Amino acid sequence: AAKNHFSDTLFFLIDDPILLKILRLGLKVKFMWTRPKNPIPFEIFIAAFVIAVFAVPQFAQKSTTPAYDDSTYLYWQEKGIAEVSEKDFEDAINSFTKCLGLDKNNVQCLLKRGISYSRTKKYSAAIADLDKVIALEPDLAEAYLERGKLAIGNEEEIRYFTKAIKLKPDYADAYYQRGLTYFLSDSAKSLADNSKAIELDPENFEAHITRGNILRLDGKLSQALADYSKAVEIHPDDRTYYIRGQMYLEMKFFNKAVEDLTRSAELRPDYYWTYINRAKAYRGLRKLKLARADEKRAAQIGRPQ
Repeated sequence: AAKNHFSDTLFFLIDDPILLKILRLGLKVKFMWTRPKNPIPFEIFIAAFVIAVFAVPQFAQKSTTPAYDDSTYLYWQEKGIAEVSEKDFEDAINSFTKCLGLDKNNVQCLLKRGISYSRTKKYSAAIADLDKVIALEPDLAEAYLERGKLAIGNEEEIRYFTKAIKLKPDYADAYYQRGLTYFLSDSAKSLADNSKAIELDPENFEAHITRGNILRLDGKLSQALADYSKAVEIHPDDRTYYIRGQMYLEMKFFNKAVEDLTRSAELRPDYYWTYINRAKAYRGLRKLKLARADEKRAAQIGRPQ
């Protein structure tokens, strides 16, 4: 009975599911081993378990410790990459700068620092880094993609995005960015590029929104609605609900418009146009009191400049 109480306590104290599996397996083995021919004292089993749980993982941890320290460029490169993944771009810039101090032509650090500069709106510094990446490694598609985002004028943007696609024909982001650039100047090419981006990456909700916008402008409202609904499914936030709510309003599906715009307002309660459009939907439903309340709320927020 004492043994059972001890093992129950051990199960209670260990909340790691992997360790619990190890313990249960160990107890099963112990049960099989302690048949009359092979008696093993319970205390010895517990001691062996403790060694397995605590000593072995520490040994494994030591064996997986990186071989480099903060005096090597690899340390700062990996640190910067981790910071980029956490969207900690300012710290990433510092890490990549230290990496480049130790390895000045490190393409990965230049590329990632350029991206980090871009995300923090330090555009001149970003362009300088990305241009250097292209000079050092002219076949790196990602460098052309990021450089295209910083280009001035549609023709220059398209040139960079097209180069990225040429180097990497399955580059969904490059098709999306080029399609976005074509949006105002060539709707047919924009539609083709966004459709290709969706084919390569069906989870690209931005491509669904852009394609939906093209279809909407072309009067293909049902197809546009399908793209907006897919965007909501992939990325349900205030913006995707607002866009689909606008579409429902245009199609005079007032109840659905109210539903989507209400969700958008819950996620972003300070957006003027959400209340203006929901007021229109309420008026379509002849719910004038609710419409006036939304119009009053919009007036309190103020129309964006």
